[in-house]
Amino acid sequence: MDKEDIRNFRRWQAEAAKRAVRAGFDIVYVYAGHGYLPAQFLSRRTNQRSDEYGGSLENRARLLKEMILDTREAIAPAPRSPSA
Repeated sequence: MDKEDIRNFRRWQAEAAKRAVRAGFDIVYVYAGHGYLPAQFLSRRTNQRSDEYGGSLENRARLLKEMILDTREAIAPAPRSPSA
């Protein structure tokens, strides 16, 4: 994956989370198990990247962390204005 692919993947996750909330779901997962793409980034065995998404565990976890933050931002309730 190049950086544009990663940006698209993150955007698709956020859009899917928004659709899930609009459909009435109470829980939105950011799934990183069973060989799915985020799990491949986490794995030292499958992640052979030399950029900020590879190498150390912190770097290998970067995609998953970004996905979690993107998802939280996408579905966060709008701030309420103070009542007068």
